[in-house]
Amino acid sequence: SVAVVALVVLESFAIVGAFINAVAVLLTFGTDLRKQNVNIFFGNMAFADFVNAFIFLIFQPYVILNSNYWESEACKWLGFIQFLVSIETVTFIPYLAVNRYIRLFHHNLYNRLYSKRGIILMVTASWVMATFVVAPYKIGNLTGFDVENIHCCVRYARDIFWDAYYLSFTFAPIVFADSVALLA
Repeated sequence: SVAVVALVVLESFAIVGAFINAVAVLLTFGTDLRKQNVNIFFGNMAFADFVNAFIFLIFQPYVILNSNYWESEACKWLGFIQFLVSIETVTFIPYLAVNRYIRLFHHNLYNRLYSKRGIILMVTASWVMATFVVAPYKIGNLTGFDVENIHCCVRYARDIFWDAYYLSFTFAPIVFADSVALLA
């Protein structure tokens, strides 16, 4: 069936993604690489990608193959977490771009801005922003099983309110944050 083929494909990517990102997280935080502050950025990205791959690897197959869990709270939380780590990754990429720009062209600022404390604040701000962007979808009961896409995710509401919310509070802040970061 289509669900089984989709599951095999997703699992193949998830296994590779989980392994590669787990190695990246372990190398970043478990070795001398953690002494280089900028590697906290890469460890954060690897962690977010690992969470996404791990959800596909462990939880999605269970939910897909057990249709009585499609409307469960667990499926709704899986959709929320996947959306959260995806939004966090998208909002975090400009931090990396600005980091490289400042490193190359404003070296005198670099050490002040990119201390360990500064980087941890940037990582935290990225997660907080992503949480504020994604939380209304969970609160509005728009996460759960999407039959068309065969997985737990954010479901499109087909409603003018959610269209306006998405454009105003999901898309616009990400574009704004990315634009400000790139212009900094």
